[in-house]
Amino acid sequence: MVFQNYKSYAMSVGENVLLEEVRSKDHEERVIESLRYAGVYEKIAGLEQGVNTALSREFDSDGILLSGGGNRISPLPAPS
Repeated sequence: MVFQNYKSYAMSVGENVLLEEVRSKDHEERVIESLRYAGVYEKIAGLEQGVNTALSREFDSDGILLSGGGNRISPLPAPS
């Protein structure tokens, strides 16, 4: 389910997708698959910290701020 009024939290890309900490290779693979499904994987993969990039500068000065269509990173189920 993807909510219409989603919010990006002051956590990493991966944590925003899973809504939990990325603790294993399996978690990271689920994040990547979901980002590909959403059409934003290439953009995230090009970032220095990839799926570990913070989506805020609130707690991490190296975090990014998304705008426009790039702000489509939201909790997504991996495709079946």
